[in-house]
Amino acid sequence: KYSIDHNGYAEIPTLLVILASSSISLMTRSRGLWGAKHVKILRSALPCILKNLPDGNGSAKHLSLRLILNLTNGNSKTCGIFASEEFIQALMGCIVSGFEGLSNASSYDDEADQIAQIDELVLCLGAMINISELSDMARTHAIANNQLVRCVHIFLQGLQRVNDASNEAESRKNVPYGYLTVLLVNLCHNDDARTVILNEMDHNGLTGLISSAEHFIFIHSKTERELGGDQESSRRLVNMTKRLKEIAGVAV
Repeated sequence: KYSIDHNGYAEIPTLLVILASSSISLMTRSRGLWGAKHVKILRSALPCILKNLPDGNGSAKHLSLRLILNLTNGNSKTCGIFASEEFIQALMGCIVSGFEGLSNASSYDDEADQIAQIDELVLCLGAMINISELSDMARTHAIANNQLVRCVHIFLQGLQRVNDASNEAESRKNVPYGYLTVLLVNLCHNDDARTVILNEMDHNGLTGLISSAEHFIFIHSKTERELGGDQESSRRLVNMTKRLKEIAGVAV
């Protein structure tokens, strides 16, 4: 277990900047300092950092999530290390609390704060998507403590929000719901998680989830084309949804 006294909090953002920069080496296929031993140490320390940062350290939390996202991007070994029950539950907790904060946000709140809140939630979702795509253990651990049930309820509430969005600000707040859809698609590839998700869905079963995923992929792919990206992430999303259709018996 790791603990950090309050005098040490001031150094965390600087340390995380260094770690996040070095983690890019994994994305470029260079091992750098990120051996399994170091990843395990980080996995053990990050939940403590995420849960215990005092107010005013939003940048440190953002950097922590960015670091996780970099390390788990397409790396099955690293995803397996991060798939511990403690870490997955900490990440799922951040997702649930992030959506709760988003739903409680007022139109009078500072726009910059809302954008930072949305960005942080998307990073949480992206990290969990990365890990659950490559680790079935992560999908299993996502079920514990009713976190998955709460995520399904958030998804169902989000369907109405997406349909009711009438301006750019509301549409921006709905972006995390698209990533939540992708996460639930990933989790459905575990039999136990899929059972939990189906039990909370309406009579249409996985049809609404698949339809929402395809809509999000369409928007995501369009955005990538406009930005001149290679659309690799869109291809990943299409493959995830295709596998879920096969599981659900839906014509591909």
